Amino acid sequence: MAKAGSKEVKNFLKSHGIETKDIRVSSNSSIDVKLLDPRLDIDKIEELLKNEFESYQRDDATGEILSGGNTFVFIEYDYDLVKQIQEEIRGSIRPFLEKCSGHWDVSSLAKHYVDSSNSEYNARILRRAAQDAIYSFLRENSEKIEGLTIVGWN
Repeated sequence: MAKAGSKEVKNFLKSHGIETKDIRVSSNSSIDVKLLDPRLDIDKIEELLKNEFESYQRDDATGEILSGGNTFVFIEYDYDLVKQIQEEIRGSIRPFLEKCSGHWDVSSLAKHYVDSSNSEYNARILRRAAQDAIYSFLRENSEKIEGLTIVGWN
């Protein structure tokens, strides 16, 4: 398969009905995609791009990926966007945690936050931002929340 350029990747996404103005693509030894809109469906975009552009060969005996000629697709939300959403939800973390009780780990709390949220943001970016916001809250607030135990924290 010939190496895909940024324009080809964006045109492919457009042909599948995905607006690309908030998507940045760079293509060198891999295809790197940054999403700048939290409403973009990262799972759908990832599946489309990996099915179309990702290619690699494995050793039949060991299953190891062979060197050379491979194309990998890496996709993520922009770091600054995650931080922006973390700041947006920061004020809702304490009230959320006060409604929780029992034993939780931070990852499960973040998933519960997403499940109880009616946000229009993609769940994957919201979960990451919520997890970061929960960690920040815990670092900044040493007092315990009654009835809540966060495994690995208190």
